[in-house]
Amino acid sequence: AEVGGGIPGAHRRGADHGQGDQRDRDEDPPDRRRPHYRSDRALDLIGELHRVRQATVLMVTHEPPVANRSQRILTMADGRIVSDEPSRASA
Repeated sequence: AEVGGGIPGAHRRGADHGQGDQRDRDEDPPDRRRPHYRSDRALDLIGELHRVRQATVLMVTHEPPVANRSQRILTMADGRIVSDEPSRASA
């Protein structure tokens, strides 16, 4: 079964808890050891899912660079929305 709805790079890893097989490692670009490579790649795939499938994605983060990759940023304090603004990426 295809995972990721045909989005390039979205594929199933076996029951090896993310270790993947040799083919998965061979397909990764040489900079895969860069600390944020995996999270950047995951965010790229989420963005592609949104563009290709018009899927609504809700992310919760404390990381401004991650939030700025979205279209909108809702800021909460004490369980309430205190602001709802477009992100820099969508401006």
